[in-house]
Amino acid sequence: VLTDSRSFRPAGSASSSSPLMMLYVYWIRTAYDAASGVSEGTGLSALLIFGVAIPFAMAYLWPIFLWLFARPVVIVLLILEVLLMVVAALFFMVKAGWFDAAADAVAVSFNSTNSTVDVLNEYNNLLDRAQSALDRVYNGSSSLLEASSSTSGQMVWSIVAVVQIILTILNIIMLIVYRKCIQRLIAILRECCKIFRSLVIIVFFPLGRMAAQCALLLYGVFGIYFVVWAWDDVAVGWHALMVIGHLFVTIWFITMARAVSWTTMAGAIAWWFVRQNAVKRTCSGQCPALGVTVMFSSLWTVLSRHLGSMAFGSFLIAVCWTLQLVLQALELSFSKQKKEGLWLLRLTLKCLVCFMECLKRTVQFISFYGFIY
Repeated sequence: VLTDSRSFRPAGSASSSSPLMMLYVYWIRTAYDAASGVSEGTGLSALLIFGVAIPFAMAYLWPIFLWLFARPVVIVLLILEVLLMVVAALFFMVKAGWFDAAADAVAVSFNSTNSTVDVLNEYNNLLDRAQSALDRVYNGSSSLLEASSSTSGQMVWSIVAVVQIILTILNIIMLIVYRKCIQRLIAILRECCKIFRSLVIIVFFPLGRMAAQCALLLYGVFGIYFVVWAWDDVAVGWHALMVIGHLFVTIWFITMARAVSWTTMAGAIAWWFVRQNAVKRTCSGQCPALGVTVMFSSLWTVLSRHLGSMAFGSFLIAVCWTLQLVLQALELSFSKQKKEGLWLLRLTLKCLVCFMECLKRTVQFISFYGFIY
């Protein structure tokens, strides 16, 4: 049995590279343990069952369930949404103190039925509260500040409660007014569930996108390694620009792969809805079909005619994403510095990171919504 351990250092390495070497060994050990867990014992069976079979089964069971029970699902979700808003309104009303008078009245009526001993205990408690009130009056300014803060807090909760009540009433009114739109939503949900029968490949098509994105991510990781550690004779400023540029290109390609996949599936669904789901067809869009020809025809259409739009929309998303990562890196670097004069800069960076996150999500929503058309 080996009772001691020894460390070996490659030629030319310094003591400063030991943490990086330990981190590299940690990731190699983690990858080896993961591969061993899958290949040994029941690991492979568990992966195939819980990682492959069950997800694909759920991908078909959920559309079937939604097609059968679209109306109950939508109605239950709407009821839960209204109940959640009512509970939020009641919570804000309690925090505002609107029910304090009613609670006191109930407590008084309950205490009036108690025995004489309970009355005496209540009297003693009243004396204690009076004494504490006198102490607060004696303290003067602190009691006034506490009363002021309590009053202002209840005022804020009252305003929030009123706004929540108004929103709840408006929500109920809108649900009543747009009840026909809700019926149309239920019909659209049931109609969309037919696609999983006529285009079976649409469930498996995102796996190709995932493989492409993983390959691009692997390219980005290795590229970062070579940019940072392979070129030692480059200045720090150029190093930073090269890292940012490589990061931007990687994000751009990954986002473009997602955009192409999204638009391809949208085009296949549009073709199915217009051609196969027409009323004049006997199967009315429910003919079982793998849909390979339709899906790859849509992919060729996107690559040959709409790749420029995909690239432009992905470019905008990549710009926002890269700027957000740069701001997060700056925020992390300044957060490690404990200087008192940097708090305003750190706060500004946090606000900019939040702004870029909102802008990125907005650009993503607009771009991917535009890809469909």
